[in-house]
Amino acid sequence: FLFGVSDGWSWCVQDVAEVGRGTADEAAALLSARALGRLVADLHVALSRPSAVIGDPVEVASAAEIAQWRASALALLGEVCQGTSGDEGDRLRTRAPRIRAALETLVHVDRTGVMPIHGDLHVGQVLRSSAGYYVNDFDGNPILDPADRGRPQPPARDVAGMLQSLDHVGRVVLRRVDGVDAGARGVVERVDDVGID
Repeated sequence: FLFGVSDGWSWCVQDVAEVGRGTADEAAALLSARALGRLVADLHVALSRPSAVIGDPVEVASAAEIAQWRASALALLGEVCQGTSGDEGDRLRTRAPRIRAALETLVHVDRTGVMPIHGDLHVGQVLRSSAGYYVNDFDGNPILDPADRGRPQPPARDVAGMLQSLDHVGRVVLRRVDGVDAGARGVVERVDDVGID
C-alpha cells in the first residue's frame, strides 16, 4: 500500500545506467548502496529482537551444521565452475581459488549465531519511494522446501544475497543498456571486490 514505489530491478538498474551514461556520478549512485546497507542492518536488528511472532530470536548453529554448509557451498562451487561457460565461467574459475579459500576458513568456526532472516533478500525485494526504502516478500527462498524456508540462518546469507544482486544489476546494465560500458563496469568491479574481500 505504498504509492509511487518501484522495485530494485527498476530503480537500481536505472541508477547504475545513469552512472554508466555519465548523467549521474558514482558517489551519488552509491548513496543507494549505502542506504541498502543500512536497511539490511536495520532489518537484522529488528529480526533479532524477541517477539511473540518470531519466538527466540538468536540461536547457535553447531559445528556439524557449519561443516554441512561448507561442504554444500564447495560442492556448488565445483558444479557452477563446470557448468558455466563464456566470460562468466572464466571469471568464476579465476576467482574460484579465492572463494574456496574463504570457504575453507569455516573449518575454524565451531558455532555461529543464526536467527530469522529474510531468506531471499536482493534488490528486487526493496521498494524505493520518495519517503525511503522498504523490504517486502518475506516468504523466504522459493527454491527451498517450505519447511526449510523459515529455519534460522546466519544473517550473512541475506548480506551475500544483496551483494550478489548488486553485481547482477551491473551485469544487466552492461548487457542491456547501450553506451554505459565503462561507468557500469566500474560499479560491477567495486561490488565484486566487496563481495570477495
